[in-house]
Amino acid sequence: MTALLCRWAAVCQLLARASADPSVPAALLESRRDYFTNEAHAHVAILAVAREAEGQGIGRALLQAGQDWARANRYSKLTLAVFKENERAKQVYEHQGWRSELETGTNHWFDRRGAQGRPNRWLASRDLLA
Repeated sequence: MTALLCRWAAVCQLLARASADPSVPAALLESRRDYFTNEAHAHVAILAVAREAEGQGIGRALLQAGQDWARANRYSKLTLAVFKENERAKQVYEHQGWRSELETGTNHWFDRRGAQGRPNRWLASRDLLA
């Protein structure tokens, strides 16, 4: 797999193979600040691998490229979030050394269509200095 690193909106990094094919794996990393400490860290905003390509190490390779980018840019921590109900993803990340940080509830808001909500999330982090 060839990874491509390019700047996006000055604060994001996109790692993906050069293709317009939606089945191509991709990861989007962005710079964020911790709500409580205001410490900058890198965050995996998107990680996508086609279902038929799961289990081949592609997601792991994208995460490794993201960790390499974050270290090169002097971030001490990398975070990601998945749906709390996605036990398979949580197990994969924990097996790779990711540490559970937070589980959120559902956030509700109202718009013209009525009540809307964001599903529960599980937030994990990886220390990049270790």
